[in-house]
Amino acid sequence: MSVAALAATAGYAQVEKASVQKMSAPKAAMQKFERGNKGNMNVLKSYSNQTYYLPQGTYYAGWNKEGRGVGAAVIVAPPFTDFTFKNMMAKPTSGSWAMNGQDKSSLATEEGDFMLSLSPNGMYYAPTLINGQYDYTFGENNVYYLKGQIKSLASAGTVSTTNSIPVEDGYAVLPYYAMNDHGSSQNNSSVSPNTLVGYGFLEGTGYLFGSGSVTGENNVVTKAVSAAQIFNAPSADLYIEDFFLGGALSFNLGGPISGDQKITAYIINVEEVDGEYQLGKETIATFAASTDGLSGFASEDAISGWSAGTGQYKGKSPYFGSVTFYNTDVDKDPLTGAESPKPVVIPAGKPFAIVISGLDQCDLGMSCIVANDEDNGERGMVILEDGTSYTYQKRIGIRLGLDAIFEKIYVPSTGFLTYESEAGFPSNKFHGWNVLRVSNDGKTVATDELSGTKYDAGAAFVGTSTAWVDDNETPYYDIEVEYVEGGEGWITGYQYDGHLYDATEGLSGFNLLAPTCEALPAGVKGRAAKITVYGRGDVKADNTILVLQGDIDYTAGIDNAIVSKDNANTSNRMFNLSGQEVGKNYKGVVVKNGKKFLNK
Repeated sequence: MSVAALAATAGYAQVEKASVQKMSAPKAAMQKFERGNKGNMNVLKSYSNQTYYLPQGTYYAGWNKEGRGVGAAVIVAPPFTDFTFKNMMAKPTSGSWAMNGQDKSSLATEEGDFMLSLSPNGMYYAPTLINGQYDYTFGENNVYYLKGQIKSLASAGTVSTTNSIPVEDGYAVLPYYAMNDHGSSQNNSSVSPNTLVGYGFLEGTGYLFGSGSVTGENNVVTKAVSAAQIFNAPSADLYIEDFFLGGALSFNLGGPISGDQKITAYIINVEEVDGEYQLGKETIATFAASTDGLSGFASEDAISGWSAGTGQYKGKSPYFGSVTFYNTDVDKDPLTGAESPKPVVIPAGKPFAIVISGLDQCDLGMSCIVANDEDNGERGMVILEDGTSYTYQKRIGIRLGLDAIFEKIYVPSTGFLTYESEAGFPSNKFHGWNVLRVSNDGKTVATDELSGTKYDAGAAFVGTSTAWVDDNETPYYDIEVEYVEGGEGWITGYQYDGHLYDATEGLSGFNLLAPTCEALPAGVKGRAAKITVYGRGDVKADNTILVLQGDIDYTAGIDNAIVSKDNANTSNRMFNLSGQEVGKNYKGVVVKNGKKFLNK
């Protein structure tokens, strides 16, 4: 099995780089941090009993390290995944749902929530919750937007399964750092995003997150050594190439580090204790930033009007740039010896945190994101050398971005095509679109039990987060074969057809995949194998493809157990649930004569 390197596909349009604004805000208040409140960075609290919560495990789209991003309120969700907009009405079932003005109440659950599952590489209208004369749409009808001072400039909220957007130097991958139109501010009658610089209580530098110190009890001065940001659990496997601090600050021309210096960062687990999140102790991966990961920090990027610095920094203006962290664990090309940082996969359902350390050894400030009251996101935190942690009274987080992608591979079996409900469809024999029958000469592939009918697809359907190959025909996806019965090595490769991937007839996001096979040897009645599709970071499909050749059958309802047709009802041969033949002394569940038994 081989897994191809990451590149990204095209998405939506670019917008201009955010401008650097003069900062004159008062210092933010601080409070001691013991444990972060468990929350969802995508939650909208009910205002007048007519809003909805955004889906768990999705992220706001924001800005990439090149300073480009999206201007609308956009959340990024994985494709082929059920996600739910939580209805916050007092009587949820009394409301109705629409999308782009069209009634979609048929997508409501019994509890009155709204459930979606979408194809990849799309931008979809956010749902509208209708409650009598009131309606609410994420983005456009946000009642908190600038506290009603001016009308939102963002379009109605959007749900995106587009995993990348084009940038000048190739492609950057979504999601970026959390941002939405709620955290904007009014500046001279115009709207400014809240993802610029910010300063707070850290003495000396005056940074909000980053290098500096705190004077505590008995005038003890304690340095800030780390900063951390908790991310809620992704709703699908999250493949991370690198991460970056957008809008980083440094009083040093050229950036916060120089020469052979490095800043270390850790992806760690997050534990739930008494219903609350706290930083765990498991290090998932170690990343580092060196001078190779710096951009900006030039004299023309100095922020005019900065007045927060004290001591050696007083009267100086910090410089504005970006700091990128790469995995210290690398892959090495066996031919060239070239090294590249390994990607990291955060499993679906696992919250995680990024902790940036060594802040006492450099001069690094971190811009912030600010969410208003309805956004119940995890706040960033400052960690001092004595172990004390601080967070801010308002919901302020670190402007930390991820070059990442939701990697999802979906192999449907039954209940997938409307054919299955037609009167002529052999539903009594059909075992799934993922069960393939190869001819004895190995030259043709058919959907099992559908050969010769109009329903035969001749391949398995495989939904993927991006197209199967990049522009250079290098695959992002590959297969692994497990031989179940009848010998090994007879599947020699595979063919894929991607013409449906960007189609509009209801099957967009799907590829057709068929194995290439050898002819059935003389003396072999039948054989079977399972194919698993793998994508980025060895993320595997949620289902396997079963390949049959010759006189062999798939016994429905027996967890993919394989039995020979000749022996299905006349033999005492026993098989385990993986289809492997076992002896009479085998302990566990076995299949004998097409039936399941517990062999003690």
